[in-house]
Amino acid sequence: MSTRSTTEMHWVGRYTLFKSRGYALRPRLDPDWVPSWVADPCINPAYAEDYYPIRMWRQLHVMDGRRISDGKHIMFKKVKTSSSELEIATYFSSESLRKDPSNHCVPILDVIVDEENPSWCYMVMPFLRHIDKPEFDTIGSILDAVGQLLQGLVFMHSHNIAHRDDMYDSLRFEAPTMFPNSSHPFSDKYPRVPRTDRWSRRSKADVTYHFIDFSTSIRVPQVSKRSESIPHDPFKEGIIVDVSQ
Repeated sequence: MSTRSTTEMHWVGRYTLFKSRGYALRPRLDPDWVPSWVADPCINPAYAEDYYPIRMWRQLHVMDGRRISDGKHIMFKKVKTSSSELEIATYFSSESLRKDPSNHCVPILDVIVDEENPSWCYMVMPFLRHIDKPEFDTIGSILDAVGQLLQGLVFMHSHNIAHRDDMYDSLRFEAPTMFPNSSHPFSDKYPRVPRTDRWSRRSKADVTYHFIDFSTSIRVPQVSKRSESIPHDPFKEGIIVDVSQ
């Protein structure tokens, strides 16, 4: 389909900005895009990635891309520049905290302020997969995931921050060695595009689990104030510490 949607055009308008910062969106979002099946009549459109409208499966505030320097898959997320989500996410990605092995919050690789509207910006993160895709293959791999995620919760709580949405959609994993030949992070969304992202067993790979999406997270300054504005305590008893002293 050669007609791009309003959602896609939003990202087309950011293509040059992201490229200037070292990131590339998909060919379909290039302002100068020529459909691959038009450039090469031998290509069957149904088998071309850029044939499928991205509005079918992405939302306006997130989009995938690549880091130009090494081809690494990344994700952009649009957030308010003044949001607590940006503040908390970048706090956990500060140099000192990023080095802590207990930190399982998604790394923020970059923050790009929107040129047209500076009240919005784009967080750049590694592309992470859903926690169970592909599925767990051993009991040990399940226990490893549970252990890492509990460690991550303790870490967040030790900094007086509660995630408050640590459910399925907020749990992801990264395992580069598990997907040595991955060509596209969303090839399963295109029924006729050949899959090349074969993977090795999860139990044989070096897997790191992460929490994403801090849009509902909160930070409290003191232990005594952690339940003042809400009728429940979002922290596990005994984990939070007072860092206000």
